[in-house]
Amino acid sequence: FHMQFNHENFIVRTFAPQVTQGMVSDRVELFLRLSRAAQETGHPYWAWRFAAWALHYYQDLTQPYHSRAVPHGNARYYANFVISGEKPRIQKETTQLVANRHFAYEDFVSTSLYNYYRTQDQLSVRLCRNLSEGEVFFRSARTPDDLTRIVSSFAADHAEHIDRAIVFAFGPRMTEDPAYDLETDPAYSITKVVSGMKPQQADALLLETGKDFTMAGRATRTVMMLAK
Repeated sequence: FHMQFNHENFIVRTFAPQVTQGMVSDRVELFLRLSRAAQETGHPYWAWRFAAWALHYYQDLTQPYHSRAVPHGNARYYANFVISGEKPRIQKETTQLVANRHFAYEDFVSTSLYNYYRTQDQLSVRLCRNLSEGEVFFRSARTPDDLTRIVSSFAADHAEHIDRAIVFAFGPRMTEDPAYDLETDPAYSITKVVSGMKPQQADALLLETGKDFTMAGRATRTVMMLAK
């Protein structure tokens, strides 16, 4: 429901076409119809509640790990996987690496949003400013399918860039060691990790995350337009 891998390379589309299947547009269409029905029958609370359900799917898609199955996997990676005799091991290790980077990135984003509302610290203000930048809407998006294509295309193309920024910012243990599991590490603290980042690491991550935030802001406003 929350991921749509529409932009994988030809190897993935040929050998694992099921990876490209998703229901984001269908779910958005459902909740937009429910939102309009609620508006038309005098239930403003549910109109906005259903609209919020619709827009959160697109906010998910602006997160590159929801639009690209393996952001660091290029054609060579997939070609080696196809001919490898150790597919289960590669798949397990890759899944762990992607999960660690995915959750580290989401923790960074959620912490920044929380700090923006709580303390207005310099880092979170710099990041959240991107939510209101750029064009107001995706004017070419007339349907949920249009918006899915636009949002997921950018996120998929951007995935490798944000992936590199995450590796640079969080370091090799958390991002390049498949034996490490961020979710089960009792010593892990996103607050400590962020406070320990060097300025160039934080700046690189801020730059790339800001691009995702700009897309998220535009997608959110576009959904509100489609919900009318």
